[in-house]
Amino acid sequence: MFSPIARRLFLIFITTFSVIQLYAYSHPVVLGATSSENFDITAAKIANQVTVRILTKFGSGSGVVIKHEGQTYTVLTNNHVVTDSPEDGYGILTSDGNIYPAKQVNGVNTKKLDLALVKFTSPEDYQVVTLPKSKAISEGEKVYASGFPAWHFIFKGKKITKMEETRNWGVKAFKLKTGTIKMQLTKTLPGGYQLGNTNDIFQGMSGGPALNQQGELIGINGLLKYPFQGIDAFTFTDGTIPKEEDYLQMESLSWAIPIDNILAFLEEQKIVKENPGMKQPEIFKELGKHWSALSDKEKKPFDKLHDKDKARFDEEMKTYVPPAPEIQDDADGAAGGKDGKTKRQKRDPNAPKNALNPYLCFVMHARNDPNIVPKNTEPKETMKIIGAAWSKLSEDDRKLFEDRSAKDKVRY
Repeated sequence: MFSPIARRLFLIFITTFSVIQLYAYSHPVVLGATSSENFDITAAKIANQVTVRILTKFGSGSGVVIKHEGQTYTVLTNNHVVTDSPEDGYGILTSDGNIYPAKQVNGVNTKKLDLALVKFTSPEDYQVVTLPKSKAISEGEKVYASGFPAWHFIFKGKKITKMEETRNWGVKAFKLKTGTIKMQLTKTLPGGYQLGNTNDIFQGMSGGPALNQQGELIGINGLLKYPFQGIDAFTFTDGTIPKEEDYLQMESLSWAIPIDNILAFLEEQKIVKENPGMKQPEIFKELGKHWSALSDKEKKPFDKLHDKDKARFDEEMKTYVPPAPEIQDDADGAAGGKDGKTKRQKRDPNAPKNALNPYLCFVMHARNDPNIVPKNTEPKETMKIIGAAWSKLSEDDRKLFEDRSAKDKVRY
């Protein structure tokens, strides 16, 4: 398999030539030769049946069938998968190779989760994913991630001999990757991501399911390993960032939205469907009624999460020192102004720049090496060539750039 750090290179390509995205969605990725993985037959079969591909105007993603009413099927996916062409609709590739037109379901998203629903109609009988009997997820638990990677590269030695877009591959593009749960965050990353796993999630697999060994849905995949933004990519929704030792573990994992957040999202959509025209305050009120109706046993897991997060908050507040507010001057230059308003603290432009990681050191080298990147190569093609070269480096060759990165870290 290729080094997970090589994935960062393709995210740089994304930010150079398109909108910045951290998500595993419709951009080039190197796929390693498929090795024989220890698949649970039941989970693997279910993953193959419930996972669909979502074809958008400009790209593709993945999704999972969660509901079947008559001839109407509902697919759960990531919101970032379907944002590029909602007015044009989508194509849904099912497990039997058929493609159906689909439309996004209008709903609410009070928690701003990276989730969305898409519907399509078919007379065929497709399997619906099963929701877990228990919402408890254990670290070390085996997990299966499925979806449709957007690109496939074929190498001969260190040279790319063929690059294929998988959009027209049909069901042959389907991939199933095994891994384990490594982290469950008490805080939340933007989009509702809290479930860290070791599975290799490739671009195009966003929105695909994370299943347990019984084939039950425990998460929706969407964030890649080793985002190029570094620790800034792991800024929590409360504005804080993880400790360095936590960050080093977090960046080495793929991230999914856990089943708790998924069920909350689906409950919101159910309330809205049953009460069309309901405003957001009324939705919260209705959710409050649902909470009140829960038994003490049903509330217990959420009480434990609350206690754990409160302990974390209390511990962090012991050492937290808020920055001194910057006073906003009025028009006459008087400090504080007439209203005594403060300005948001600006980032210090003189602060040290982040250290270069190994793959960035390699990028800087490769761009100037005609043996790697021929002269007059287009920028878009340059990034693909460099990515391929990096992923094929031996450990000894890569160590040179790891050493350069270490020296730059000392400088930082």
